[in-house]
Amino acid sequence: ENGIFFPDGIIYGWEGEIIVANFENHKMNQIDVEGNITPFADLGVSGDMGYITIVGDFLYTTSLSSNKVYRVDMDGNSEVLAGTGAGGFTDGAFDLATFTDPNGICANPAGDTLLVADVDKIRVITGFNPQPTNVDNTENEKDITLYPNPSNDILNVSISKNIGSQIMWGITDIS
Repeated sequence: ENGIFFPDGIIYGWEGEIIVANFENHKMNQIDVEGNITPFADLGVSGDMGYITIVGDFLYTTSLSSNKVYRVDMDGNSEVLAGTGAGGFTDGAFDLATFTDPNGICANPAGDTLLVADVDKIRVITGFNPQPTNVDNTENEKDITLYPNPSNDILNVSISKNIGSQIMWGITDIS
């Protein structure tokens, strides 16, 4: 009844709260300093959530049953970071990689590499940047967030203000 159901992953959150990942029901809850439990995130997959880690403004978790690694923002919104859902050990781009029962997860001190325990292997996830690069042009009140930066494949662009109907983009490859 309190939202804790076979807890598996547990970590201190961004503001000292405790975040608990429930193994059986794919949901996470927050426990504040007074012991109040509130829902935090729901991966929307069938159970078997693994461990969790926080890097920057994102929490990362594994799901054994969906064979995926998820990224959850500070508001509890989740998305698949890596994994097709098919079982396997394929390395490669986030949307092409396969896992078999990923469970443990941790980040290196720099926060640019995730290690995932995947049956009898340790998988390495790189090429993502959990800290968005904010481009702030106060003259025209434009707020644009680009992530991950650098990117090997997909570059996400988020515009938080109305910047008009015409946008010109230029992408430069450092090499």
